[in-house]
Amino acid sequence: MNERLRGLLDVIHQQPRFASLDGFSLRSSVQTRSTPDRALLQGQALTLVTLPIAGGSDCPSRDGRRASHCGPGLTLRTNDPLAAVLRDPGDYRGHVQLPMTPLPRHNGFDVYREGDQTVLVRSRPGVPLFVPMTRQTYLEHMATPGAAAELATLSAIERQETACAATRRTILKACEDGGLYMATVNPAYFDITKGQASIQLITLSFFERDTDRHQVIRDAIATLNAADLPLD
Repeated sequence: MNERLRGLLDVIHQQPRFASLDGFSLRSSVQTRSTPDRALLQGQALTLVTLPIAGGSDCPSRDGRRASHCGPGLTLRTNDPLAAVLRDPGDYRGHVQLPMTPLPRHNGFDVYREGDQTVLVRSRPGVPLFVPMTRQTYLEHMATPGAAAELATLSAIERQETACAATRRTILKACEDGGLYMATVNPAYFDITKGQASIQLITLSFFERDTDRHQVIRDAIATLNAADLPLD
């Protein structure tokens, strides 16, 4: 998979803005790890936009030591659904909150945003990455006295409604335009018959900050198309 990751990075690095860095430079790294169920491999490739520094290192020293990473980065991850919505996968508690109205797509990518982080997602056509949770499923998943009490007040129809974000008085509320709904990773998203090293999902994450080096990342992404990053 490492060669595939390097190939994907090469496609990104060929974008016009990366081809003419105007005083900046790129640093890249690639790593692969197994998923918990060992069904697929996950990979991560990091591109850092840095300022060349005298002495042969792109990273400034701190307390006499060189930093291992510096500069704004563009992180490419494969086969990692949580990378679309969470900065730290360790924060996952079996569900995520997604907007009822998705953000506009960008050059064939689905777009997710959390704070100042934007994530572009290249996913399998026609296969949802996340699926909504019903109110019943979500409340049962919470497994708290308050959730059990709220579940007891719901009718059979209400139990099958999509679970949406909390209010002060209730754990869940009716879904509204512009609101958030509860979802979980689609268990049927990955086709495990394609082999452990297949790439079936690509995410590109970067931060929207007001610096020249962050602008380099944004300029490069502006010309990138999802079709340029093929899935298996």
